[in-house]
Amino acid sequence: MKKLLIPIPPLETQQKIVKILDKFTELEAELALRKRQYRYYRDFLLDFDNQIGGDS
Repeated sequence: MKKLLIPIPPLETQQKIVKILDKFTELEAELALRKRQYRYYRDFLLDFDNQIGGDS
C-alpha cells in the first residue's frame, strides 16, 4: 500500500480555523433561535380566536 502525505496546517492556523467554525456554529444556533421566536410571535399574533376571546 502506498503511503500518502497529507499536509496539515500549523497549529496556529488550525486554531484560527476552529475559531471561525465555532463562530459559524454560534450563528447557526442564533438563527435557529430567532426562527423559533419569529414563528411563536407570528402564530401568537395571527391567532385571532385567542385575541378576541374565542369559543372556549
